[in-house]
Amino acid sequence: MSKTNLTEAEYIAIHGPDSYGSQYQEDLVSILPIFENKIGRFLDIGAYHPYKFSNTRRLYDRGWSGVMIEASPQHVKHLIMEYGYDERVIVVAAAMGLHPGLVALDVTDDAVSTSNAEVLKKWHGVGGFYGKLHVPALTWEMVITRFGSFDFINIDAEGLSVELLQQFMAIPMRPKCICVEHDGRIVEVMAAAQQFYVQDYSNGTNLVLVRRS
Repeated sequence: MSKTNLTEAEYIAIHGPDSYGSQYQEDLVSILPIFENKIGRFLDIGAYHPYKFSNTRRLYDRGWSGVMIEASPQHVKHLIMEYGYDERVIVVAAAMGLHPGLVALDVTDDAVSTSNAEVLKKWHGVGGFYGKLHVPALTWEMVITRFGSFDFINIDAEGLSVELLQQFMAIPMRPKCICVEHDGRIVEVMAAAQQFYVQDYSNGTNLVLVRRS
């Protein structure tokens, strides 16, 4: 894969309707309408791919800039090939963690590389895992200190997303919108976020939160 100069319509015509943007149209149904014509900054945790299953690609297409954090080597390569010389996007080869240090990541070229034993068990037979890789784990404090504030945060950390969202709620930064992979734990997500956020959209995978006005 190399950087494409195709429009969204041209890319979809070649690669198919599921190849561009959010996995379940979270961007079209919720995220883009929330921001209307605003241009801001995003943080994409577990960025995976420049186009496929991306909750930030269409924001980028609208002129947004941001930071993409991804730990799986093949996915990092795809992101670098697309954004590596793009001044609007910073690609970070790391995982997000509750504590700084090294984490052992079970790696696949699919979208489910993980450091979580339950996620590994769930996808072990079909995920195509081929080994462990120790990667640096960044914390919220490290990311915010280095890169500043964001208007939209996407959290897709394969088994750690809810805990990261819960930890984030203790930080005095309130992006307008957060999309989090809820792992069936919507009640826990809302319990952590309800002081500052309301639910805008949900499906079987993701929950989109919008800041209370």
